[in-house]
Amino acid sequence: MGATVGIGLLLVAAAWLGGAWLVRAFRAGLTSMRADTAAQLGERSGEIDRRLDAMTHAMDRRLGELDVRVDRRLESATRTATQIHQELGKLGEANTQMLDRAKELGRLEQALRPPKARGGFGELLLGNLLADTFPADKYELQHTFRSGERVDAVIRLDRALVPVDAKFPLENFQR
Repeated sequence: MGATVGIGLLLVAAAWLGGAWLVRAFRAGLTSMRADTAAQLGERSGEIDRRLDAMTHAMDRRLGELDVRVDRRLESATRTATQIHQELGKLGEANTQMLDRAKELGRLEQALRPPKARGGFGELLLGNLLADTFPADKYELQHTFRSGERVDAVIRLDRALVPVDAKFPLENFQR
């Protein structure tokens, strides 16, 4: 019996040592798996970080380009709006000037309604036209013929006088 007990104890000790070795081997395997998993996670995390950085840089670059394009368009729109504003101001000034001219023409038309005023204005225009066109010795204003008839002007030709009567055509002016 002593040998059987010794063998039994030896078997129990061997089983215990085998179990301890299995536990240790299992723990070592788990530790190795943990280390491998941690290394893989670290690599994947680094790869994800690199990809995120690349995407962030690409998006920053695109946003910068978009920002530049938007700024250019805003500057162009601002210039266009400024030009339109200036042109509208010029149109407003031109409109005011046209209205002023229309008032002046209305006053001139009122002044030219009486025939005597129209005649005086026509004579003034004729005198200016003759002075701009001919030398002073080639025309005469308010010429009286021997017969007593009077004309607004005469133009002297070599052997003849051309009588000119100034009429201001109010009807044509009103058109």
